Amino acid sequence: MQLAGWRNITAALHAKGTPVFLQLWHCGRVSHSSFHAGKPAVSASAIKLRGDSIHTPIGKQPYTQETAEAAIASGQADLIAFCRPYLSNPDLVERFANGWELNPPAEMKVWSAPTSEGYTDFPFHPRTSRP
Repeated sequence: MQLAGWRNITAALHAKGTPVFLQLWHCGRVSHSSFHAGKPAVSASAIKLRGDSIHTPIGKQPYTQETAEAAIASGQADLIAFCRPYLSNPDLVERFANGWELNPPAEMKVWSAPTSEGYTDFPFHPRTSRP
């Protein structure tokens, strides 16, 4: 059932010429501690990271619209992934494009619940052209 739903979504995106991006890599051990309440990340691998950073063309959080645009303009990133801001701002692109205020960030306990709550109940901006 989920596969059929995704086929409908990807068909609609392709029909409009919309590019689709899929990230097949997870940071694991080198994930930033801000995602884990300040604690070190846990990984399935015992291999330590050599060096003090990872370099990737995909910028990860925490970015604002301004810092993301600056990172792309300077060549530090080719793409910036906004994950958490999308949860509480389902119209994030329109908010950025129009300079509209963002909804407050969602607390992890809201969006990590095993239900649809937290993924589907955040308000759109009143002037958003909702689908």
